[in-house]
Amino acid sequence: MLDVPDELMAIGKPWEPFFKYQADRGDLGNPAAAEKYIQKLNANFTKNLTKTVERKGANGLILMVDRVANNIGGLTITFTDITDIKNREIELEAARAESEASLVRQSKIANAIAQGIIMFENGKVIFYNKQAFEMLELSDDILFEEQTFEKFPELVS
Repeated sequence: MLDVPDELMAIGKPWEPFFKYQADRGDLGNPAAAEKYIQKLNANFTKNLTKTVERKGANGLILMVDRVANNIGGLTITFTDITDIKNREIELEAARAESEASLVRQSKIANAIAQGIIMFENGKVIFYNKQAFEMLELSDDILFEEQTFEKFPELVS
């Protein structure tokens, strides 16, 4: 997952070469950002701070990095590949945005025509345009109530 040489991950090896390798590869950002990250990490090692961060490597892999102080005076660091999760979040956000944009377009069209429109789904009102609102002389209170067929007997008889 981390795609680093085995000798950098050997037990008993210092951590600096591991992060230097990642910095040189571009995983920690530009050189100035990488240096700042390593300095901050060094300070955190000596303080035994517990922290979780997300980091995107140069190869596109997104990792959740958890640093937890252990009971022997060091830190335990775990790396979790969250690339697929983050990509799905991006896809879901794009789908949500497209859905909202589509709803806005549909509402504009529905409000631009002369006919009143009421849409029902599973016996409940899911949409009505301003013309239906005005033609049926509906009050603003109806916007905050659950709407069912029973509220519109003339439409379902």
